[in-house]
Amino acid sequence: MNGVLDGSNITQGGPLNIRTPARLFIGGWYNNYDFVGDLDEVRVSNVVRSAEWVKLQFENQKPNQLLVGPLVQPGSEFSVSPPQIAVGENQSVTIQAKAGGAQKLLWILKCDGRESIAATDRFSYVFHAGRVLGKQSATLNRLREVQRTLPRLFSNLSLMSTLGIRPPGGCHFPAAGYAEFARFLHPMMQYHLYHRHVDSFNPPNLKRAFFTSAQRDELVLEFDYHIRWSDALVSHFHLDGEAKQVVTGSENANRITLRLKGPTKSKTVTYLDSANWNPDNLLYGDNGLAAFTFCDVPIEPSEPAR
Repeated sequence: MNGVLDGSNITQGGPLNIRTPARLFIGGWYNNYDFVGDLDEVRVSNVVRSAEWVKLQFENQKPNQLLVGPLVQPGSEFSVSPPQIAVGENQSVTIQAKAGGAQKLLWILKCDGRESIAATDRFSYVFHAGRVLGKQSATLNRLREVQRTLPRLFSNLSLMSTLGIRPPGGCHFPAAGYAEFARFLHPMMQYHLYHRHVDSFNPPNLKRAFFTSAQRDELVLEFDYHIRWSDALVSHFHLDGEAKQVVTGSENANRITLRLKGPTKSKTVTYLDSANWNPDNLLYGDNGLAAFTFCDVPIEPSEPAR
C-alpha cells in the first residue's frame, strides 16, 4: 500500500501461475462488486517485480510526486519577488521565487474561492492578466442582448427563447424539456420550411423604451407582440443597473407601462439579471412564450411623434 509491501501469500507455492485464457476480476468477484474507492491503474506483469520497483512506480505517479523536480536550491530562504503586483489589463509580469531546500514547487492561483495549479517545478512564473470582462452575470446579460438583436442584422433569421421551458435545465434540458422546446419550434419550422400560415411563434421582443413625460417617472416598454404583466416582475427590471426602481406596472396590448418610485435620470433599462432571477417569475407573451431579456437598452426621453 502506498508503495510499501502490506502483505504476502506464500502458502500457494511461489509466483502466480495463471492459466490462459483466464478471467480477471477487479473490484469484486463475479456479481459482488462492492469495492468502495477509486482504481487509477492496474498492471499485470509476467515477471517478478521487486519492492523497490513498486515503490518507484508509486513515487513517480502519486499526486505532487517528488521523484522528478527542480534542482534543489541551497539554504532555506523562501521568498517571491515582487511580493505584490499590479498588472494592467492584457499585461504580463514575471514573478521570481527563492525556495531553498524545496524538492517540489507549485504555483497556485486563487480566484473566487477556488484554487488551481498554474505551474509546477519552476522558480519563475509569468502571470498574464488577460482581458477584463467584468462580472460574469453582466457579461451574460450583454450576450443575450446581442442574441436578441441579431434579426436586425440578418433578415432571414428567427430566434426562440429558452426561458420558460418546463421542465427547466441549466446548460442542457431533460428529455421532457427538449420535447417542449421542439413543440415551440414546430410552428417556426412550418412557416419557414413549408410556408404555412401559423399563429404567432416568436417570443416577444422589445422594440423601444421611452418615458411618458418630461417628469421621467413613468416608462413604457413597447414589444412586437402582445405581452402579459404581473407586479411580481418589478424586481427583474433595472434602471442604469440599479434594481428596486419600479413600483408597479400595467399592460395594454403590446405595451407595458412601468411606474417608477420617483423621477429618474436613468438612461438605460434592463430586464432580468443573470445573477438574481427566478425561472418561475418571467415575462410572457399572449402566445405563451417567454419574452427575450434585454440589457442596457437606451430610454428615449418621450414618445416619438407619429
